[in-house]
Amino acid sequence: MHSTHGCSLLVKKDVLEKIGYFDEDYFLYWDEIDFCTRARKAGFSIAIVNRLSILHHSDEVRSNSLNKSKTFLYYQYCNQFLFARKVYGPIIGTLFISIRFVVFFREFINHILKKQWIYAKIMTLGFIRGILNEKGISNIPL
Repeated sequence: MHSTHGCSLLVKKDVLEKIGYFDEDYFLYWDEIDFCTRARKAGFSIAIVNRLSILHHSDEVRSNSLNKSKTFLYYQYCNQFLFARKVYGPIIGTLFISIRFVVFFREFINHILKKQWIYAKIMTLGFIRGILNEKGISNIPL
């Protein structure tokens, strides 16, 4: 398994001692993917326990409200650039970003066709912020 969502992780102490904690350059999204990637590269494995249930208050974390969706879109597109640069390096990272651009463009056009201008704008701001390699919490009001 490549990675898992970060809402509930059980991590052994030796993993943290070897690879460190979550990278604070990320805010909200892609941090768990980065963490799991570093763990795998250090020789650890990622596993899911299917018999375990976690109650996640999704309405509080990622609701369908406009503000939450804007936050998701912004950091989803911004942080994938950070991940690509950090994990894959310049050549593979550029290929990764090129493939993600196709996804971005398709979603951008979809929002334009639905006249969801704010979503298209927020996606673009996140995309640009990622290209500029800006990290952490944004000062752009979402």
